[in-house]
Amino acid sequence: MKRNLAFLFALVLLCALSASGALADEPLYRSYAYTPDGRPFYMQTPYEPASIVGQYLYTPEGEQIPGLNAPSDLCLKDDGTLFIADRGNNRIAQITMDGVLLKEYGAGVLKGPEGVFVDADGTVYAADTGHAAIVIFNEDGAVRDTLTAPSDVRLTDIMFTPMKVMVDDRGYIYVLLKGSNEGLMVMNPQGRFQGYFGRNATQLTFGERLKRLVYTDEQIETNSNAVAPSITGMCVSKNGFIYTATSNLLNLQIKKFNANGDNLFANVETRVMVDRRAESMSAVSSLFVNENGLIYAADASNGAVILYDANGKPLMMFGEKLVGNDRRVGFFTDPAAIAAAPDGKLLVLDRAYNGIHVMLPTTLTAKILNAVSMYNDGRYAEQEESWQKILKANSSYYWANLGLGRIAYMNGDWQESMRRMALAENQEYYSDAMWKLRAETVQKNAAPVILALFGLWLAHTMLKKLLKFDLFAFLKNGAGKALRAVTAPLYRRFPALERLASQLKFAPRVLRHPVDAYYDATRRNRGSLLSAAIVYLAFLALMVASRACTSFVFDMEGIRGVTLISFLLLYVAPVVLWVLGNYLVGAITKGQGTLKGIIIGSVYALMPLIVFSLPLALLSNVLTLAEGSIYHLSQTIILLWTGLLLFVQVKEIHGYGFGETVKNILWILFVAAMAVVAVLAVSGILIQGWNFLNEFFRELLGYV
Repeated sequence: MKRNLAFLFALVLLCALSASGALADEPLYRSYAYTPDGRPFYMQTPYEPASIVGQYLYTPEGEQIPGLNAPSDLCLKDDGTLFIADRGNNRIAQITMDGVLLKEYGAGVLKGPEGVFVDADGTVYAADTGHAAIVIFNEDGAVRDTLTAPSDVRLTDIMFTPMKVMVDDRGYIYVLLKGSNEGLMVMNPQGRFQGYFGRNATQLTFGERLKRLVYTDEQIETNSNAVAPSITGMCVSKNGFIYTATSNLLNLQIKKFNANGDNLFANVETRVMVDRRAESMSAVSSLFVNENGLIYAADASNGAVILYDANGKPLMMFGEKLVGNDRRVGFFTDPAAIAAAPDGKLLVLDRAYNGIHVMLPTTLTAKILNAVSMYNDGRYAEQEESWQKILKANSSYYWANLGLGRIAYMNGDWQESMRRMALAENQEYYSDAMWKLRAETVQKNAAPVILALFGLWLAHTMLKKLLKFDLFAFLKNGAGKALRAVTAPLYRRFPALERLASQLKFAPRVLRHPVDAYYDATRRNRGSLLSAAIVYLAFLALMVASRACTSFVFDMEGIRGVTLISFLLLYVAPVVLWVLGNYLVGAITKGQGTLKGIIIGSVYALMPLIVFSLPLALLSNVLTLAEGSIYHLSQTIILLWTGLLLFVQVKEIHGYGFGETVKNILWILFVAAMAVVAVLAVSGILIQGWNFLNEFFRELLGYV
């Protein structure tokens, strides 16, 4: 409950600060930060526009000269100068951040170059797209080598049309070929073919997946037209990891490969929402990785820039897709490449602008990125002050809670660490802190608790032997007498109440003797619709209470996850559909069960959930992820027990044999599924009808 209140308070505070202008001015363009599970929420502008470089260039003497023409790629050198694949001018241009042209590479040699890379020695690699070659220049601009299509028997029907190029620490050359779905072509420093790297998996439709279940290998080969999506961007980090981006993948748009070719982001979802209004998803087309492992990604389809941490978790995004000629810094039309300078400047190459957007991080963004980098390096304590300042500006930013939670863990403040990790929605670290708190609590209180229990047992034993007095029996009988004293007058005045109490007391018998319990409840009036209704209401209340009491370790949302829709879908609709399907199938197959008996039996079958869900939820608060198997096994047993009771209910109430029961349960499930389909179809028709009438009258009244 405290966790939920803290979360609500954080949201209210963030909204209040946003409304009052305490955070910052209205964002210049769409700007989001992200929760740990990738949900976007509005934030102040993370980067502010500074200038556009390259539309006009200057000589070192200050004379203005023609600028870039259809630039396609950029590479940021350690000294802060930029190398641009200036496709329209058939050259590689080296310029400063101020637009001063320092040097040209390949003038008169290159034709429409689309990619450029500069290694630590200053060697320049150009993807000479028009000449289908990789041209290598010395630092002084002289051509050192030209690599054309490798001659290799493994290469057949391959069009060697390089679009991007990069080189790793070994000198191996990675080439992104236009239209290739084989991944990146890898060549050794001498230009010999070494294989392909980072190929995307083929995206299959549901129908194609079904075909592959029954087709032979030969049929799959001749009938499948599906191909793997082509990589759209790539980057090599200073620590040797290879990153790729594929804009049209439905998931895993960014991949991070080690030297063995293993994708370290195989379980990381890097496709995120970039527009809450239209619910548009990202389409990452190019990327850059800085020395701290932070990933800067450009989304050409949505005109957005997305920042990820070193583990592929989204941090923030900003930008708008500009349509028309009113061009402004930070509104992207066709972002083709991205880079980040060590001083924090963000550079976005935009083909449509013939220039580079230069963006400056806000004070808050600079603090966030610095703190995140230090967090990834394990330097938690050094950033405590920064985290506190970040939280004051943006109380919902989960990284700040994550950092403060780690600091609290290092300081031995387990409860504070758990509170912070809950706000950061990190179950793993929450579990670690809870394990420490549990161990400390047991260590402090084990001896007193054991002594107290031993003293109680000793007192009970002495009283029983010396005075023939059973303390536990006395307490039990006393409680029973007190209960009877309260209920007896009510039962005398309201006899029906005593009968209802007897029926409610009878309901748990289904747990031990389901066959007899169903027979007595439906044929000997030991059950009623009223008692079933009360049991069902208890079920609903206990399900909600269980969600509220379940530990954050096993349920991240808790009571927040119980909405009206989820409540109806999880706890009401399945019971209603089961009862209706049960009755219809029973009527068709001449089952003996009545509607009243089916309702009572179906509700009584929920008894395992009613009796054990809340205790299991309470137990979860002393379990960590290491003991998660206990929790999940208990959940499975409860659900299987409920399913078994439903099976017995159908069998006994309708008088079926075992085989008939199995067959009719399948029919019940089919009828329930058809009911769901019918409801969805009718709902869709009603929504379409409403939209049609709404648009019709809006046009009729002149609102459109």
